[in-house]
Amino acid sequence: DEVPVSHSLTGMATAFDFLKDRLTDEQQQRYASKIYNVTKNLYDFGQNKGWGRCYIQNHVASITMAILNGAIVLQSYHKEETSVWRKWAFRHLNKTLVLLDTVIDGSMNEGTAYGSYTTRSLTQFLFVAKRHYNVDLTNFWVKQHYDFLLGTTLPGFSGVIGIAD
Repeated sequence: DEVPVSHSLTGMATAFDFLKDRLTDEQQQRYASKIYNVTKNLYDFGQNKGWGRCYIQNHVASITMAILNGAIVLQSYHKEETSVWRKWAFRHLNKTLVLLDTVIDGSMNEGTAYGSYTTRSLTQFLFVAKRHYNVDLTNFWVKQHYDFLLGTTLPGFSGVIGIAD
């Protein structure tokens, strides 16, 4: 299962981005190499696995966002290859948002539990798109989705109502 790997990659790429200037050259190369290998493997898997060809499923957004994170922090090390990864991941996540924008009530077919994986990754994508691409991809579904999440939350935030397909 690539999902746990994608969570680790997102954490490692984020930490590397924040701490790179404090690392020795040897540490930078070692961590960049690990991030490169994992990002490349996930990208390659995505070309042959179901999550690489669909858009609305919790694995898709989590793994694709991890690929985008890895590609962004490695762009100064492997410009050409990471450019391909970045473009693929950006297009893939953007298509997810376009498809979700047809859901007028902001709901998600996987409900709140599994859907929160998608929500987290798409929220990261919205931030990355604005920060690194200067594009605001916030759409109607995104705005409505947070109302959906709030509407499925029990009083006092003590839990959520499990709605799924």
